Amino acid sequence: FVNLLPGEFRYLCDGQGRLSGIQKVLGERPDMADNTIDVKFVDSRGASTDKQVFADINKTPIKPSGSINIAFDSRQVLNQMAKAMLESNPGIKQLVCYEKTSVSTKTDKLWTLNQMAGFIVKVTGLSAKACQKQLESEADRDKMLRFLNEFWLELGNRFDLLGQVLRNEITPQHLKETTVVGTAVWLDSVGVYAKVVLAGFIFANQKRWSDLDGLNNIDYKKSNKEWMGRCIDMRGKFTKNTDAVNATASHLLLRCGLTLPKELDQAEALVEVGRRNLGSLESEPATLQGVA
Repeated sequence: FVNLLPGEFRYLCDGQGRLSGIQKVLGERPDMADNTIDVKFVDSRGASTDKQVFADINKTPIKPSGSINIAFDSRQVLNQMAKAMLESNPGIKQLVCYEKTSVSTKTDKLWTLNQMAGFIVKVTGLSAKACQKQLESEADRDKMLRFLNEFWLELGNRFDLLGQVLRNEITPQHLKETTVVGTAVWLDSVGVYAKVVLAGFIFANQKRWSDLDGLNNIDYKKSNKEWMGRCIDMRGKFTKNTDAVNATASHLLLRCGLTLPKELDQAEALVEVGRRNLGSLESEPATLQGVA
């Protein structure tokens, strides 16, 4: 605690505008006097140092990560959904980082909270803005949350690699180091996969979780050349864009014997075009010349 005597000198290094606003509000709404705000106290080292503190606060602020924003936000419906989904699946929750927007192979986390929010967007098949609007309906929100909770439960039970991590048979670090599973692009592609599964449930008017069993028939090792041109580029680096997500989801769906949705019709063709272009680049002799 910081104890300040009434007569001690103190002044605002920053926040004068907010102070004026608070004073005005309290004049009109004295009942708000018990509200609190965060205040940072700095021990004054002189005018020049105090000026630098002001400059540091206003010119070089540290922006919170997307995951931290979601973790603390209780207003956006999508953020609420992401946290509620993980609270209902504690095994998956322990594999999710709530602080960073991406995680390395050195951590015991597979994904991040903001990536989980992106996963939900992919399941809806909408843009983030449209997803937010649709989930404002309590009925739609409850239906989606029930599906998501059951999906992760079934995925953990049926998908061997994830199940091995949940049972502590392999570490998250090993999964991330050796496979494509612990990546944001794979998570998004599983979101697209989940959307197709959900559509199948609606069309058939029955749940068929056995559709997830086919995920065990796929080689997820990074060394598998099937991922080249899908989620791994010609430099051997992971890439995460719409084409990469769709191409990865297309492979998952086809290997599981599921019908591709209309938006993935061109995914395989684009992969083949990309691979042909890569092959032509690799076969061409070097023609670079020095420039004077």
